[in-house]
Amino acid sequence: MRKIFGTLSSDPNKNDEEKLADIKSIVVSKEGKEGISELEQILTFAKAAGIEELEFLPTLSRGLEYYTGPVFEVYLKSGKVSGSLAAGGRYDKIIGKLIGSKEHIPAVGGTVGLSRIYNAISLENKFKPRETLTDILIVPVGTDMNNLVEALKIAKELRNKGYNSSVDLIGNGIKRGLRYADKKEIPFTVIIGGDEIKKGIFILKNMSSGIQTEIKRTDLGEKENLPQLQ
Repeated sequence: MRKIFGTLSSDPNKNDEEKLADIKSIVVSKEGKEGISELEQILTFAKAAGIEELEFLPTLSRGLEYYTGPVFEVYLKSGKVSGSLAAGGRYDKIIGKLIGSKEHIPAVGGTVGLSRIYNAISLENKFKPRETLTDILIVPVGTDMNNLVEALKIAKELRNKGYNSSVDLIGNGIKRGLRYADKKEIPFTVIIGGDEIKKGIFILKNMSSGIQTEIKRTDLGEKENLPQLQ
């Protein structure tokens, strides 16, 4: 037992091949030799594929009740998040059990930790979380039924063109609508009133620059008019 633990906790300065050779020197079982052969293949393939950020850890263990071969974990290189961001391994028995068969069906899979990835990205200051995913807020003037109906139609058209669009249905007026868009960091607003509907021309406001542009309804969803969303 002392020899096993001594081998598993080998010199960290040794490379992967040397660590594997130490374990190979004490393994006598057929299953153990097969496992070493699999690991040797993985290291060989990884080297051939140019994968450099790979480390063999003899002490790594996961899900002993269902993993049947090599397992892996993925960590952030900077180390700002200590836990693994993704993990998985080989499980040749699970699928057979799920379908009620004794057949061993080869399978390898893994999963990602979304909360840890989010934390990692936040710590790296890669992005600033937005208050909302809305790209364009449509602000009807007042609560006139025609204005609201037109706003909903335009929202649908913009969504069909791939823009996350929302309609201000509260009816608090233009100022409050624009204030809300500014607070939620919504890039654009479209102001709709009775006159705009008659003319078929609406006011598109770029919330970051403050520039307002009169624009035809048919041109609302064109990319050149929404540069921040490209």
